Amino acid sequence: MNSAITGFTGVTTKGKVVADDMLDTLYALNDRYARSATWLWKRSTTLAIAKLKNTTTGDYLWQPGFQTQGQPNVLGRPYVECKDMPAEGDGAKAVAIGDFRSGYLIVDRLEVEIMVDPYTSKSTGCVEISARKRVGGQVVLPEAIKIYTLKA
Repeated sequence: MNSAITGFTGVTTKGKVVADDMLDTLYALNDRYARSATWLWKRSTTLAIAKLKNTTTGDYLWQPGFQTQGQPNVLGRPYVECKDMPAEGDGAKAVAIGDFRSGYLIVDRLEVEIMVDPYTSKSTGCVEISARKRVGGQVVLPEAIKIYTLKA
């Protein structure tokens, strides 16, 4: 979330998700990446989006519990709940959308480093074993991802 990714900043949201701003964020994404885009947000944001209502009829805009076919989606795009995303609030970058396969690279070393230490706990007759694995990631194509920043 600290990368140079651009996106849409809501202007009248009071730190809350607004349906019109979500549409603006989706359509700020280039067509090339929008076809395979996925929403990313915290579980509490799923609740906030599920509570959005049509101001005229009072009907919920999103009804995933009533969908019978396919995976749940918002505005035609699938979503993933990520516990590491920020929650709603003023200035929070609470929602991201993009083609993460194109825009984000995860580097995972296949090997696990294992170190055996028979000396540290030799008085108890135990052998200490430590393992370490290195994983990293970063944005490699910022235009493939857009961030919706909530603002008061």
